[in-house]
Amino acid sequence: MKRVMVLSVALMLALATAAPVGAQGDELPFTGAVHGYGMVQPDEECPPVDLRSVFATTGHVTDMGNIELDWYNCTPEGADIEGIEMTFVAENGDSVFATYEAQNAPAVGEDPMLMEIAYDFEIVGGTGQYEGASGGGQLEAMMAWPGFEPNYWPALVLIDGTIAY
Repeated sequence: MKRVMVLSVALMLALATAAPVGAQGDELPFTGAVHGYGMVQPDEECPPVDLRSVFATTGHVTDMGNIELDWYNCTPEGADIEGIEMTFVAENGDSVFATYEAQNAPAVGEDPMLMEIAYDFEIVGGTGQYEGASGGGQLEAMMAWPGFEPNYWPALVLIDGTIAY
């Protein structure tokens, strides 16, 4: 009986001091999809076209649950998109920060009214339980492209990556 009691206490102590999943830097899936819209806003800090592309989306990502994903970048003059910053926000307010660049991004896909861009992203930190997060993967964005008027672009983004925190 004494042996069972000692083993029970040892097991309870081990469970009580165990770190939550992911807290030890384990790589976990970071996959999902978001949908929403994009638009351009005038921004003199974005030469040469003086426009900033801004996107607001909602969806679901594994390990975070339901999220809001906002991102922006200076609207490019050509096929390279740089300086893109993304913020994934979980329902509890904890955030994951990521960046990405797209080189030789097509101006439009096969359909001139549909823009399709695939690019790699890198997780560069976060807040709350995601503080110090790292990881990355690939994003695939599809946007209806009616041109700059109307200034509203329906968007869908597929996310396939990993996260460690």
